[in-house]
Amino acid sequence: MTSTDEQTAAVAAAHDLIQSYLVAINNPLLTSFDSLPDNAHVVDLGSGTGEPALPLARRRPDLRITGIDITPTLLDTARAKASAEGITTVDFRTMSMEKMEFADGSVDGIVSRMGLLMAGLTPFGPTLAEAARVLRPGGLFSVATWTDVASNPYTGIALPVLRQVLPEGTVPDFEAHFAESAQEGALERHVGDAGFTQIEATWFTWQTECPDFETWWQFEAGAGRLKSFFGNLDDHQRTAARQAMADTISQYRTPSGSYLMPATCRIITAHAGPRA
Repeated sequence: MTSTDEQTAAVAAAHDLIQSYLVAINNPLLTSFDSLPDNAHVVDLGSGTGEPALPLARRRPDLRITGIDITPTLLDTARAKASAEGITTVDFRTMSMEKMEFADGSVDGIVSRMGLLMAGLTPFGPTLAEAARVLRPGGLFSVATWTDVASNPYTGIALPVLRQVLPEGTVPDFEAHFAESAQEGALERHVGDAGFTQIEATWFTWQTECPDFETWWQFEAGAGRLKSFFGNLDDHQRTAARQAMADTISQYRTPSGSYLMPATCRIITAHAGPRA
């Protein structure tokens, strides 16, 4: 295996590790798709290594699903997973959610798990407008997203740890990215402004289980937008960060030695409005 192949595999593995902590969201996120007719076309925005496109395909093998992402290497992993399971109803394509290659009104449903409406990643207006464009009138829209830093155990735990060991001002103000989305009703207003109707929003809380400290450390230090900060720690800072993280998550330790970290996301469902 070449160094490039190893890096590609590492990126996919890190992404899969993140996705493993989000599995609990699938049922409330995907339930609304049970009402779609056979052969309906659903697009998964920010599908990565196949989530939640593959769980939806297992749930509704009669649907036609397209998973899109801007990172081809992640989609290669998604294709390999689908092939290994014999899933043939999902097509993974390299594509931006801000400029989708689908005709107006040609899609029956859109789903996204921590892809669309993610503060600091993609602008809300253009991506929602694009989703509304490709959906048929009445088409289904179902999205799960973080609304603030504290509700996401990845950032809620790691950011305070990094700020303990790094000079003041080194770690950006990630909370500022969520200043708007953390406001009550803010995301729903964006969805409504894009022309969606029958908007329903609920909080979903679950516990992400991690088998041991080392697995959680690798998750925090080796994946996501904070990876570079952990990677740049010197030996002294890394030792201090490990101790600070161990102290922080000790409250979540179970008698078996695993950890149960609380998490809360916003699940928003809506339907595309009539065309002008």
